[in-house]
This record gives sequence, structure tokens and C-alpha cells, in this order.
Amino acid sequence: MDRAALEAFLADPASHGVEGPVGRIETHAAIVFLAGPRAYKIKKPVRFPFLDFSTLDRRHDALARELEINRRNAPSLYRRLRPIVRRPDGRLLFGPLDEDGSADEIVEWALEMARFDETRTLDRILTQGPPSPELVGQLADMAAAVAACAPRTDATAWIADLGHYLDQNRAAFRAMPDLYPDARVEALDRAARAAYARIHGLLEQRGRLGLVRIGHGDLHAGNIAIIDDRPVAFDAIEFDDVIATGDVLYDAGFLVMDLDERGHRAAANAFLGRLVVLLAADRCREAPGATLETALDQEIQGLAALPFFLSMRAAIRSKVTAARIADAPAPERDRLAAEALAYFAAAERYLEPCPPALVVVAGLSGTGKTTLARALAPRFGAAPGALHLRSDVLRKVAAGVAETERLPPTAYTPRLQPKSTA
Repeated sequence: MDRAALEAFLADPASHGVEGPVGRIETHAAIVFLAGPRAYKIKKPVRFPFLDFSTLDRRHDALARELEINRRNAPSLYRRLRPIVRRPDGRLLFGPLDEDGSADEIVEWALEMARFDETRTLDRILTQGPPSPELVGQLADMAAAVAACAPRTDATAWIADLGHYLDQNRAAFRAMPDLYPDARVEALDRAARAAYARIHGLLEQRGRLGLVRIGHGDLHAGNIAIIDDRPVAFDAIEFDDVIATGDVLYDAGFLVMDLDERGHRAAANAFLGRLVVLLAADRCREAPGATLETALDQEIQGLAALPFFLSMRAAIRSKVTAARIADAPAPERDRLAAEALAYFAAAERYLEPCPPALVVVAGLSGTGKTTLARALAPRFGAAPGALHLRSDVLRKVAAGVAETERLPPTAYTPRLQPKSTA
């Protein structure tokens, strides 16, 4: 198929029945055409070490998988798969195939999506200032929902893959000595491997609890849109379940790292604090006989893996950013290099040892204990700060009640009652 003719067809407003120009967004493996209220995504016929879209069948299967996976999190965005066919006279058009049964030649497949306001992605919103407490709470709700619908999988392969990712990171950094000093590369590699060894048993335990799942895989601010005043996760990893697999905290940890590195540590702290409670409450509801106390203890224990998770996310973001430098226009190269080094520094920083601390906030009712504790939490401990838990919020989350609503008497049963207050 002539790719130039295909792209010209998709860029033509007449192909979509719209007026005005058709927008275009291009990545290393796909092109998205923005036409009126719809967007059409096609895969490029490319092959990389981590994906293969070199044949029509492979591109169809990848788009079908993308549709299936993303409908879990964004059903209003992901609509259907459409064939692009060539008629006997050579014209291109969207299928379906001929009604008389004479099949037109399918030359490509496109994923049809509903458009959203491109200025309302979270990465753009965060450039305007810190997210509101309401939005942070909604982000945690969204991340918990992503985890809840993610299929559970065996943890053994993923835990082993983490070691391979460390090998890949070291190789990528070593291949760019002008950007990454050898001494820092080796020091980061040693620290990461030591952290990996320390949490190996914890990861196995969390796997047995069903907390390793085929998740979103790419849950950063650029893949979250605000639609109808609520965040929606889109563009999940579809081409490789191995890459999408991970602990639920590793999946959500991408957004924790992203918020933190964009200068919004308080938001990252609040997001993580609410997410931990939501994950515990979901497990309490899923497992008859489980108590909120036990589920919450297990989630808190899992936070021991968070420094490694955040460092891995930052290291991967660093090498991916650095890989773009060679093909970038000259004015962009310095910016990309600085960004890659900033993520590398974050990967180092997340693994730095942090002394334990216990901060107790006490006082009479209504004197501002919660406000003070919330402000102090991001300032203590390893990134993104200390965990701030409130017993009233724990009960409301477990009961499925909004924080502003009164609790029913059933919320004070032993099964949903937290053992301590905060």
C-alpha cells in the first residue's frame, strides 16, 4: 500500500465529512488524524525490539488489543475498529465491505476514537499550577479503578523482568557516555540492584495477594485527560502485556513520580495516601472476612517497594527522553538532554536512604490537626513524604461514602473499623 496515498486520504476533510483542516499527531509507531469530533489512529509499518507492526495483520491485532484494553478505562473514548478499503477503481474509503459480498481490498485498519480537548490533558493542566485537592482525589479514584479492573497475573515472570529492566537501563546509559557519566551510571546501577534484592520477597508476597496485574503500563500525566470534569486514563500499553504488567503500586507509581518531578510533591503525597486506602478498601470488599486493618497493613508494607518503583520509572523516563535527542531539531536537543539528566537525578535521589521518623500531631478538636498533618506529610520521609491517614476517611472509603457525607451505623462494625486513629 502506498503510505503517502493512505495518509493523504486520512488527512482529507472530505474523507470524514467534515469542514476545516484535519489535525495530525505522530509518534514513533502511530499517526492520529483529528477530524471534527473523531480521531482515527493507524499504526506505522515499523518493527522495533519491543514491538512489531510490520504486517497488516499485526497492525490489526495491535489496534484490536488497544481497543479492548482501553475500553476498560475509557469506554467513551474508544469506539470501534474500522477497515480502510480500496475499491476496484482505486479509491480509498472507510469500510464496511461491499454489501454485495465482493470484498474490497483492506489496505489498513484505523481505530476510531472520540476526540477530547487536547488542552485538557493533565500534563498541560499541571503547567498552570498545583492540581486542586478535588482533582488529586479524583486521580486517586481513577488509579484505583484502573487497578480494580486490571487482570491479575502470576508475579514470577514480572519480578524476573525487573532484573532485565535494570540490565537494559544500564546498557542504555552506558551507550551515551557524553550525557551520563560512567561513575553515576555504575552507582545508580548498584543502588538499584541492592534495592531490588531487598524487596524481592515483598514482591513475591504481593504477587500471592493478587497485587501484580496487567495494568495500564504508561500512567503518566500525558495519558490522562479531563473529560466532563473527571480524569480519564487513555493510551494504555497494548503491544506487550509484559511491559504493562506490574504491581499496582508500580503502575500508579508512574503518576506519583510524574507529579513529584513536576514540582507537585504535596499532590503526589495526597494522591498516594488516598490510593493506598482505596486499594485496601477494594481488597476488603473483594475478600469475604478480610478486615480493613489487615488490608491496609498489607498496602502500607508494600510501600517499602515504592523507592525502587519510583527510581525505575524515572530511569526509564530518562533513557526514553535521551533516545529522542539524536533525531530532534537542534534547538530541542539541549532541552531534551537537560530533561533526561533531571530524570536520571531523580532516579538516583529516590534510592537515597532516609532515616525513619514519627510525627505526632495532637490537640483539641477543631484546632487544625488535620490541616497541619496534611501540610507536614510531604516534608518527611522518602518521596513523596509521610503517609497521612485519617480514621474517619478510612471508614468512609471502606463504606463507599464520600468524605463530605455522614456515615451510616453499619460503617462502625469491627470489619470496617480501623484499629487506630490518625
